[in-house]
Amino acid sequence: MLSQFYTSSQELDVDISLVNPRVIFGTNDQNVRLLADLQYGLKTNGSMNYILYDELHMESNLNFEISQEVLFANINSLSVTPTK
Repeated sequence: MLSQFYTSSQELDVDISLVNPRVIFGTNDQNVRLLADLQYGLKTNGSMNYILYDELHMESNLNFEISQEVLFANINSLSVTPTK
């Protein structure tokens, strides 16, 4: 466990980034399909080496509409899986 090596007084940096985000319009009964890979890492403050690093694949199907300059979205499905 990380708690055995790092105390609450130790500063840690979190890096989060979306890689290769894709938007696909109207391919099935939903208006929009969103795909992206989420990379995240945890390292000590000022260090270049990661304590923890991983990547997840996110996929979502949704319907959305714009009415009177307001965006409404209905998320039909959201899946987050480990990247292969």
